[in-house]
Amino acid sequence: MSRRDSRLVFLIVLGFALALSSAPAALGAWPGGVQQVAVPTERIVGADVFDSAVLVGARQYPGWAGVEHVVVASGEPAALADAAIAQSLCWAYDAPLLLVKSTSVPAATRVALQQIASVNPGLTVHVVGSSSTIRAASLAQVQSAASTATVEQPWKTVTRSSLAAAVAGRTREVAAATSRSIPAVALVANTGDNPELVWDAIVASAISRHTGIPLLVTGSRTVPLATSSALSAAGFPRVVVIGGTRSISSGAYGQLHASERWGGANLSSTAAIVGSKSTSLGYSSIATVGVAAVQGHAAVGAGLVGSQGGVMLFSGKARVARPTWSLLAANSGALSQAYVFGGGSIDEAQVRELRGDAARPWLASDAPGRYVAKRFRVTGWVGGNTTSISIKVDGKRVAGATLAPWQRFNFTAIPMSGSSARVEVVAENPDGRDTASGRTVKRLRYPAATCIVIDKSDFKLYWVKDNRLVKAYPIAIGRAGMETPAPATWKILAKYHTSPGSVYGPRKMRLFRQRGGHYSFTAYGIHGTNQEWVIGTKASHGCIRMYNRDVLKLFPQVPMGTLVFTRQ
Repeated sequence: MSRRDSRLVFLIVLGFALALSSAPAALGAWPGGVQQVAVPTERIVGADVFDSAVLVGARQYPGWAGVEHVVVASGEPAALADAAIAQSLCWAYDAPLLLVKSTSVPAATRVALQQIASVNPGLTVHVVGSSSTIRAASLAQVQSAASTATVEQPWKTVTRSSLAAAVAGRTREVAAATSRSIPAVALVANTGDNPELVWDAIVASAISRHTGIPLLVTGSRTVPLATSSALSAAGFPRVVVIGGTRSISSGAYGQLHASERWGGANLSSTAAIVGSKSTSLGYSSIATVGVAAVQGHAAVGAGLVGSQGGVMLFSGKARVARPTWSLLAANSGALSQAYVFGGGSIDEAQVRELRGDAARPWLASDAPGRYVAKRFRVTGWVGGNTTSISIKVDGKRVAGATLAPWQRFNFTAIPMSGSSARVEVVAENPDGRDTASGRTVKRLRYPAATCIVIDKSDFKLYWVKDNRLVKAYPIAIGRAGMETPAPATWKILAKYHTSPGSVYGPRKMRLFRQRGGHYSFTAYGIHGTNQEWVIGTKASHGCIRMYNRDVLKLFPQVPMGTLVFTRQ
């Protein structure tokens, strides 16, 4: 072998060795029994809910080909229940759902109608909503945009319960005319007593879009005649109430002759229960899921998810809600596609969590707070896809722990050396897909390992014990002309139980002021107040006033002889 060949071989071997050394470390295995969610996830975001409806419709019907019917409903927040009701009609006509305003048609909807009408001669547009929800001006703009189409608004003078009943009847007629069957079930939700309750109808509407099962409406305590009549017309099919007793009372449940209730303690748990129940009965499939955090995007998303047989779920902004995550984790092997609907209403971290990242952890509101002592507490919770956490101070790892999803963490002695620092909690998993949350803290200046600091600049009393800031309490201080002396050093050398109705509230701690090498009696003290509205102001004769509930908590913790430091 020549010298040149030898050099070539050496360089190849060296390059291979360097490649190996720079390769990422092998990832670990997930602990046994720890659930994980990792599903291909796509975010669908329009400029607004009207634009999002167009994007969803175009996804369902590429190029708008083969669209013979379009269903139009209101996208106004107060009328989103109409969009949920309309989903069974979308199933009946195999139609996209587009949204309009009360008195106008947004540009995105107008363009979509023009495009659909140009591609599909003989188009029919069905407007779902009364004339008070979609007014004549908006209807005229729909007709103008879909100029060659037939536009109908058959239910102009109806209540929402009558509208739902009429849509259910029309859906049955179309199904019969096209030789399709609808399961002998009715879903009933409350859409009127509280706008928040429209969520129940929205998550149920995905089932309607997939099966044609009607969505009827009721009040929380009284069942409208139109709803009772619709159930009678259908031969009292199996009635499923959507939502907990806060949505539909036990009395209304009885009036409906309901078979069962799909409801949880909150929005996300109700959505998860609806998804689980509908999947177990074959009305839906967990293979496709949609996630939204606001009603408008959810109402639009239910159409796409329902058309694919999937379930619509609710989540918060920062991380996947626990009931949502639990449902997905329990069915992780069946998941094939997730959609996230909405832009700013859901963080990108949540999209990454659905794809398999650790959920963004969250810190308790006051641990750590704005100020910390020499040692401080970091506590909070982790979400899904998390198996361990690291605590970092200015980028340096100072503590860690193994955790399961949704566990609480509590570190009580994190060291603080500088005057300020960035504290981060990093949620980790064996796939190396980590997520962090953090906040910047400042080192509190204080004179002794156990002491009280009165900071007049922010009307706060800081209680420090064993170099840990236990609590910051709001206070009132001396008024103009009777200011609380500062800077000054004091000791608590007397403690009293006082009358709860007195000017001192239920407890008082006497402040003795340092004068040279000794401490002298003064009239100043730390006590409660029977004028709690003055907290956060300059109101006293120089004493430190606290809320009575706060002084009752602080008093037994403070040893006699505790140093107190007042500062401007």
